[in-house]
Amino acid sequence: MHRPPRRLVAPLLFLLLSAPGVVPSVAAENTYVEDFSTTTYRDAANTTADWNTVVEELRLPPFEPIGIGSLDTPGSALEVVVAGDVACVADGDSGLRVVDVSDPTAPSALGHLDTPGSALGVALAGDIAWVADGDSGLCAVDLSNPAAPSALGSHDTPAPANGVAVAGDVACVAVGDSGLCLLDISNPGAPTLLGLSDTPGSALAVAVAGDLACVADGDSGLCLIDVSNPSAPSPLGRYDTPGQARGLALAGDVAYVADGASGLRAIDITNPAAPTSLGSLDTPGLARAVAVSGDAAYVADDAFGVQVVDVSDPSQPVSLGSHDTPGHAHGIAVAGGVALVADRLSGIRLLEISSPVPPVYLHRYDTIGNSIRVAVSGDVAYVAYGTVGLQAIDISVPGNLTPLGIHDTPNFATGVAVCGDVASSPGSRRPARGCSRSMSPSPLSPRCSATTTRPATPSASRWRETSPTWRTGLPDSG
Repeated sequence: MHRPPRRLVAPLLFLLLSAPGVVPSVAAENTYVEDFSTTTYRDAANTTADWNTVVEELRLPPFEPIGIGSLDTPGSALEVVVAGDVACVADGDSGLRVVDVSDPTAPSALGHLDTPGSALGVALAGDIAWVADGDSGLCAVDLSNPAAPSALGSHDTPAPANGVAVAGDVACVAVGDSGLCLLDISNPGAPTLLGLSDTPGSALAVAVAGDLACVADGDSGLCLIDVSNPSAPSPLGRYDTPGQARGLALAGDVAYVADGASGLRAIDITNPAAPTSLGSLDTPGLARAVAVSGDAAYVADDAFGVQVVDVSDPSQPVSLGSHDTPGHAHGIAVAGGVALVADRLSGIRLLEISSPVPPVYLHRYDTIGNSIRVAVSGDVAYVAYGTVGLQAIDISVPGNLTPLGIHDTPNFATGVAVCGDVASSPGSRRPARGCSRSMSPSPLSPRCSATTTRPATPSASRWRETSPTWRTGLPDSG
């Protein structure tokens, strides 16, 4: 049924409802748009979201990873990597620890090898763990029997080995003041030097993608090195981060850098000769390492545990939540819905992270009445508006909600449910075309998460409020 413009509703009702000789009462129209600047109309009992008067927004509670398991190691857990049901921990002076994580709620020790130096970093390649062993260089450890890891060979690097990444038969080792060291590891029992590329800072960590090695170079930021010829690696470009680049993770053409006191930085490496900053987020602690899974980055933030960051738009990283570990989060790895944290003197912690992105505000539609209940079927939302009736709204484009039609129910529409082609609204005495009568609210009718209570008003008064639509994803730019 076609509904005339809003300004013509009152005169039309007068003509239709007035009887000869009867003077109708004039309905006062009241308008109120909730801007969340006060809690005057907040329904404390039914509003579970964060009614935030500081930012004047309705927000859902922040996401918090849940601790589900832990294992204390004898040393200082500095880095952790995982493959299947096995995790390897670089445990400082206690060497390499091998852990069974098949049950994340009860990780158990499998075996260990006390390396000659101090295990600072580790990478896995098949049945071999490559350990950045500080002053003792790079060590190869056989994990074919995880319960009894054994030494295969080693190479004494020109400076302490801080971190390692493996690409085929080449190991790229971050060796502090000597930069990046490339080793031939085709024979794990006798790794040999291929090439060396000095960096301007102190190489602390490295990640490799194809022929590109990315080095977290301490005070000198991010260094990009061409390793297509391992015997002659050549510097390509550098981005000087404001903090101290300590760790990094690669996701496509973006390098995410754990930048110490400056938090997390996203850097575009599409052109390795001229990397550019995309965005950043200052974390509360000292960002030491980062892992990326899907649209979320997980930052090992030292004394402040793990910070979870939405990086679906790298130019605008958004904090989602955090988990405060008992120790100092130094390294992190993600496998499936679990994050493994190297928590220094507290060993390793396992966190459940299966739902890192909470629903957030996307768009609003300024309704014509007091939105009481809503039901969704496909791309259409059906809203019960009390005295106004039932309205259908097209939600196929969340950023551009459009009205489809309205049915003026004779009584107060208090709820709505949809089944097939029929929408039922409690309180209607006479079904119209496309609507049927329902005498009790349907359990399929959800409560709006932004429901607020209003002071009692005369039945002729009508309220108008903004009805937020919620969707998992990023907030719009507004």
